[in-house]
Amino acid sequence: MSVMMLFASGLLAQTAFNASGTFADGTTLGGTVTINTATGQVTSVDLTLSAPNAATLTLIADVGSVPGSVVISAGTPSVYPQVSLWFPVSTLAGYSGGALCSNTSPCTSGAFTNLARSDVAGEDRLTSGSLTPASQPPGTPAPPSLWLALVGCATVLAYALRARRRNYA
Repeated sequence: MSVMMLFASGLLAQTAFNASGTFADGTTLGGTVTINTATGQVTSVDLTLSAPNAATLTLIADVGSVPGSVVISAGTPSVYPQVSLWFPVSTLAGYSGGALCSNTSPCTSGAFTNLARSDVAGEDRLTSGSLTPASQPPGTPAPPSLWLALVGCATVLAYALRARRRNYA
């Protein structure tokens, strides 16, 4: 049952964040980043870039960190554009949203969110941007912990009864 409770708490910790921002060349950033805020793991990205670098990025290329900063790289390696989102935090565990490191507000490591393009050497820097928790659509509340615990208990009980019947057969 403790395994089921851990699984349930992990599911409840999945938080979608809305991404927004503007790069120096006028490209805007949108879409979502989903983070398991209990473990700090990035579980999905669905980022959109406007013209002049229009693209949808859904591949997590890398997640890394340096002291005081975390970076999520999105996009296919060696295929442009790519985005590196820099966060001014040491871990994404417990993350609740906030400003992304930008040209005007770099991380303590000196890093900033950037957009790598094939048509220019280097990259465009984010001038401002943030991740904010996405609200759940109406009618889709998070499952209560008690309900999940009951489902877990019922599953364990059904498994135990089935095993018991096999032993007597």
